[in-house]
Amino acid sequence: MFKCSVELQKQLEGQCEQELEDAKKVSESGNTPEALQFSKRLTDSVEVCKAIADQKIALATETYKRVRNLCFAFTVMHLIIAFPP
Repeated sequence: MFKCSVELQKQLEGQCEQELEDAKKVSESGNTPEALQFSKRLTDSVEVCKAIADQKIALATETYKRVRNLCFAFTVMHLIIAFPP
């Protein structure tokens, strides 16, 4: 999953670079319909980025919970070994 996320991030970075170049061209041309189309594409890109960020947060949260539970289990095991009943 991490590899897929990295590949997607690289793809989005390339797409953002292209969008910035397009924005410069649209700005210099003064073409209003093209600017509106660019704005829609940019909005769509932002929505995709938000969704990816939400997925990363969910993954990080799940990872944190699993590590916390694992640490708790190791602490309990250590106490049982150190102080047998």
